[in-house]
Amino acid sequence: MYTYKCKVKRIVDGDTLVLEYIDLGFGIQLKDLRVRLLNYNAPESKGIEKEFGKIAKAALENLLSLNSEITIKTTKEDSFGRYLADIYVDGLHINEELVKRGYGYAWNGKGDRPSFDPKGKYPLV
Repeated sequence: MYTYKCKVKRIVDGDTLVLEYIDLGFGIQLKDLRVRLLNYNAPESKGIEKEFGKIAKAALENLLSLNSEITIKTTKEDSFGRYLADIYVDGLHINEELVKRGYGYAWNGKGDRPSFDPKGKYPLV
């Protein structure tokens, strides 16, 4: 697992963000990279989960202010070319915090994706 300092550019949805840069050290930076939260799944921002998706996105925005510096720990990319990462702000593990607060589910990306109840029974806190 590799650890990097990064700067948040924008939040795409409840489990994906774009980083302005990832600092690789020695003055080397990667720019405009998409990152998906590792072992976490939020409701989709389209379709029947849309309303919950908006809430999950807002929760991530509240935890990660734009232009803030964060730390990510990552090992690989997903099938969409996004880095899969654990995200930390001041020592707070954002992935776990979102699960604890009820904005999404822990999910390792294998098997069926957890579904979110479109009738309003999704357990938001």
